Amino acid sequence: MNIKKNLLISFLSILTISCTQNERKLLNQDSQFSHSDFESVTKITGQPLNKISDSLIFPSSIGLVGDYLLIAERSPGNLVHIINLKNETHLGRFGSRGMGPGEVPNAWKLFPFNFNDIGILDHEIGKILIYNKDSIIQDKGLKGEYTVKEAMHSNGVIEFDEKFYILGNYNEDSRLIVGKTTDSLSDLRQFGNFPKLNLNYEKLNDFDQKTTLNQAEISNCKDIALISYFNIPLFQIINLSTNQEVNIVGPDPLPSNELIGELKYYYSSIITENFIYLLYITDKKEFKYVSNTVLVFDHSGKPRKKIILDKEVYQITVYEDNYLYGLTYDNDEDPFTLYKYTLE
Repeated sequence: MNIKKNLLISFLSILTISCTQNERKLLNQDSQFSHSDFESVTKITGQPLNKISDSLIFPSSIGLVGDYLLIAERSPGNLVHIINLKNETHLGRFGSRGMGPGEVPNAWKLFPFNFNDIGILDHEIGKILIYNKDSIIQDKGLKGEYTVKEAMHSNGVIEFDEKFYILGNYNEDSRLIVGKTTDSLSDLRQFGNFPKLNLNYEKLNDFDQKTTLNQAEISNCKDIALISYFNIPLFQIINLSTNQEVNIVGPDPLPSNELIGELKYYYSSIITENFIYLLYITDKKEFKYVSNTVLVFDHSGKPRKKIILDKEVYQITVYEDNYLYGLTYDNDEDPFTLYKYTLE
């Protein structure tokens, strides 16, 4: 089985519920859905934001803080593009690339901190930088940094109620690492276990079961967090205040032994004030990392609508539930381009 050993990490707390889907079972499955459960299917056409796209060289992840769209940049120079969505203006790039104080080599993930500030995670060195978004352009935005080994190789961090929630590593006793932002993460709390794929996947050793499950991404809107998975058709909704969670499988059955870890499902996701948006990969034969299909759910996990974009994108975010922004890959026809879609 061809599963990369450096697959990134996700968080999945264990429950003891098991359901059957197409003769395959997965622990922690509370509910499942199919394509027919969506209330509507809408096709929408995007507008290329060419002036912004001209500034993108090798963009990777995307984030949103207030009215500012953030796009991580892998080319030399500053780490992150910042765009004001109110007037759709590219304001420049910020963040120092390096290994010194206030620096990181790469901006792997971008996330809101305390609603108004910007967080950057570099998963290779386990460092988190915090910037004040209103002072970035004056090059005075750096507010602080945290270095924590538990953030190494993590695929995401979110912040809520003065706590960091870091997607854990391969230790079965510490899937979720929680630390107060006020004490420089000196007192970390660990809980949550890897779920177990049942006997249908008995050919997978423990390491391969973990790597199958650990590539996911996390986002939150206040105390509601979303975990979406890359290698299996699974996403979770977690209430950070009550520790309650809902686990949802669909719209595909779980993959066979031969294909687990090869097929891709949810590559980019975001939770907003009202909805959950999942970029769902439909072309399984080509193993693509792009899609034009976005599945929309409410916070309870009920399917609402399916959106078909006119372009295949690899990263999405949603602004005020009114506009969806998607990044296309560089190809022979088009360079990296940011598209704006108006949601109905």
